Formats: sequence, structure tokens, C-alpha cells
Amino acid sequence: MSSPFELISKSVRLYKANASTFLGYSSWLLLTFAAFVLLGFFPLSQSVELIAFVLSVVEIFVTLWVVIALAMCSKVFFSNQTNEIKKVAKVATSLIQPVLTVALLQILMLIGGFLLLVVPAFLFAVWFCFAQFNVIFDGKRGIDALQTSKEMVKGKFWRVFLNVIGGTFILFFSYSVILSVIMSLIAIVQGVNLVDMLTGTLPLWIQVLEAIGEVLLLPLIVIYLTSVYLEVKNEK
Repeated sequence: MSSPFELISKSVRLYKANASTFLGYSSWLLLTFAAFVLLGFFPLSQSVELIAFVLSVVEIFVTLWVVIALAMCSKVFFSNQTNEIKKVAKVATSLIQPVLTVALLQILMLIGGFLLLVVPAFLFAVWFCFAQFNVIFDGKRGIDALQTSKEMVKGKFWRVFLNVIGGTFILFFSYSVILSVIMSLIAIVQGVNLVDMLTGTLPLWIQVLEAIGEVLLLPLIVIYLTSVYLEVKNEK
């Protein structure tokens, strides 16, 4: 199995080569963000709270759809089956419910693991890390997706841990450093204390910067995790 750095490098190249497609999907996340920003200009009331709740639910489904679509695009480009790209949006919509079901099962498993001991939760997190991919690419559903993921991890637990957890940490850490540097530079230009701003209500420009950063980062995370899944599956 390739190292996290090799897979990250491979994922970055794929991202750069197909950035317009990946960003086209992840940009949908900005719609719900814009809706929340607009809602913030209205005085707090029961109606505003109800709209915010509805938007939160919509955001969950939009995010799921985007992640599924990004994963499907990743596999299409990794396998050079570009003729399949037109089907992604429609198929991703049909997969929202089964992916959400498996995600809820994973959450319940992790909560159960934490209630028992930290170790079971750690094991479950690695065993079932490919469950959503099993739904998207292998047609698995529910418990079957979790079991298939566990079978994929069997015999390569620590290598999967290193790639999934370690590689994802590297990406998030790099993103955090870059975002912090950009925020610091903007704060210096404005002549304000960044720490003071972060401890209070976040200014709109920071919220916008974070939203744009998430839109840029999400495709890379999904591409990377898809590459790990494909590597493990092909090795098996």
C-alpha cells in the first residue's frame, strides 16, 4: 500500500487536472452558507429559528450529495471512465438515503464504543471507515456495508489507520496552517488583533474565508479517501 504522502501527491495531481468539475460540485455548499448569512441580518424570532432549522437539514442533505458526487467523480477520473461523469449528479441523488443510513449506523457504533471503552471506538472507526464507499461503489446497504468495510481492513489494520487517519490529519493540519497565515495577514493589514476576533463573534470576512476554504479543501479530502479505498480494494 502506498504511503499517505504518495496518495496525497496523487490526489493533488488529480484535483488540479479536474479542478473545474470538483469545484463545480463543492461550490454548492456556498448556497446554504449564503442563506445562513442572509438569515443573520433578520432579528431573532420563532420564524427565523424555524428557517434556520430547515436550512440545517437542507445543509446536511446538500453536503451528503456533494460528498457522494465528489467520490464518484474521483473514481471516474482515477479509472479514466470520463464518459460516466454525466451520470454522477443523478446517481448521487439516489444514494443519499443509503449513505445517510450507514453514516447513522457508524455514529451509533462509535457512540457505543465510547460508552464501553475508547479502544472499541478506535477499532470501529478504522474497521468501518470504508462503509460509505461500499454503499456508493459496491451497492452494499446497511450492516452489509459495515461488514464489507471490516473485511477490507482485515490483515491491514495499521496500514489503513495510517492512510485514513494519518493522511486526513496531514491535509487538515496543512489547511489549518494556510488558513491561519491568511487570516493573520488580513488582520495585520486591518490593524486588528486576530485572537480578540476569534474569541468573540466571528467577523463576516472570516466566515466567508472559512467557507471558501472548506469548498477548496473538501474535494481534496474526498479524492484522497477515495484513493485509499481504491488502493485497499485493488490490493485485496
